Amino acid sequence: MATFNSEFSKKFIGLNYAYLAYTPTFFPYLTVSGGKLKDIPLYQANSYNIGSTFLWDQNITPEGFAIVFNYPDLFNFNGVSLDVFMNNAFFVLDEFKAGGASPYMLGFQPGINFRLMKDFNFKVAAAYYDFYNIKHQAQLGFTPSPGDMNTLILIGKSTTPVYAFNYNAFVESAELGYKTPFPSIMRMPASLVKFTKIRIPMTADGREV
Repeated sequence: MATFNSEFSKKFIGLNYAYLAYTPTFFPYLTVSGGKLKDIPLYQANSYNIGSTFLWDQNITPEGFAIVFNYPDLFNFNGVSLDVFMNNAFFVLDEFKAGGASPYMLGFQPGINFRLMKDFNFKVAAAYYDFYNIKHQAQLGFTPSPGDMNTLILIGKSTTPVYAFNYNAFVESAELGYKTPFPSIMRMPASLVKFTKIRIPMTADGREV
């Protein structure tokens, strides 16, 4: 009788992303998406459209929902215009098979993009990230903020560090951009100045707000 090792065994498929996105024709400024998203639907000050890793790692594909509102040219006068946007997200951060509530995150981020003349723009946004069910859980497999900003502790005889608090954060980002004066096939946005600040205030009961 013929024997096989793993040739006829079940195979696992790796899935980078799979999501649905809908933009209503009667209101093209709004996009709703859900599933395993292709990227983080939140603005970060960056260069060449590659997000800074100061807040989010760029190789993650979050699972959840996003509602993105982007209204260009709220006003436009003599080459000066203003775009407004509002990003909203719900991410499942991990799933616990042994029971207990899974950690998740809500994010809200309004912002504006002020375009000056032809090639300059100034973009600014303020975000609030509210993390739930993080306290006393093992460190996540990705970085929602620099590792040394999230206090890790040991509980009892366990050698696995866990989060000390639920981490909620205010994030302020700004960027001054300029289109490089190359032919259109080579043109790309360049950041002259970029700024991101994360504030994690703590209350008296040890829960961060």
